[in-house]
Amino acid sequence: PGFPSDGLITVEFRPPVHQWSDSAAAIAFNAAAVRDLSAIPGVIAVSGSNTGLFNGNWSSSPLTIVGGDPNTEPGLVMQRTVLPGYFSTMRVPVTQGRDFTEGDNAGASKVAIISASEARRDFPGLSPVGRLVKWQGKELTVVGVVADLHYNKLDAEFQPTIYVPTAQWWADWMSYLVRGTPGSASLRLLPVIRDRLLAINPAIYVETVAPVPALVRRSYAEESYRTLLGTLFGGVGTVLAAFGMFGVVSRTVARRMREAGIRSALGAPIGSITALMLRETAIGASFGLGAGLILSVWLARASDGLRATVTC
Repeated sequence: PGFPSDGLITVEFRPPVHQWSDSAAAIAFNAAAVRDLSAIPGVIAVSGSNTGLFNGNWSSSPLTIVGGDPNTEPGLVMQRTVLPGYFSTMRVPVTQGRDFTEGDNAGASKVAIISASEARRDFPGLSPVGRLVKWQGKELTVVGVVADLHYNKLDAEFQPTIYVPTAQWWADWMSYLVRGTPGSASLRLLPVIRDRLLAINPAIYVETVAPVPALVRRSYAEESYRTLLGTLFGGVGTVLAAFGMFGVVSRTVARRMREAGIRSALGAPIGSITALMLRETAIGASFGLGAGLILSVWLARASDGLRATVTC
């Protein structure tokens, strides 16, 4: 997916609307959640964004380049409001510029980080760092570029994405990311994470606490099922073809047993008699193999739309 998912846990919850009517309440809860989840033994890092991983949710908005061609139609970008440390928790490199810092607060100029695919689309051959873009009616300075990520489907193309800090953009919905020790040890964190969040505010509804590798596998379950079915049918076909070949050879040998006996009595070597028996079958098998290869190539091209092209 563009990031190491082993040991990564996603946490999604519904906030109590009656208690979460302004940004101050959301900011206070996020700060307490990051603090308490980070204190759990085995947790390496904690962050989050307003959209979770591999849950089918996404949102987009138009983005324009300030000072660009006014006749160019604005392109859509996927959008994510992220907590501090999001990219380091995901272990996604900032390839140009810098990450968000504590200085990117509510009183500072609004900033953004864009994905590599967005940089290629709107800044081809140029560095976007320091350029102004207009998004959600506001002008933002691009301070960095990060590598592309898959958020929902591995076989989907990378989508141009903009990231903004929660300190400058209030998000009333948050999905946390908890980076634990890789392997099965991270699974023991799941109930502990749920309990810590409920201890901060019992009124929230924790919807999901799940290891990200399981969500990634679920995202391509349909393709895996199709592959399994194809393999199963191919195996059955191979077994049926082997039985069919056995039957043809047996029938050929039985039909020519008298001829084989005469040839043997006349002194013909066993090898030549065997080759004679198999020659007729081999010719038919060769035609069948050739037709099967041609048909398999045609079917492979026809099924291109059913196969997933996975980009990690």
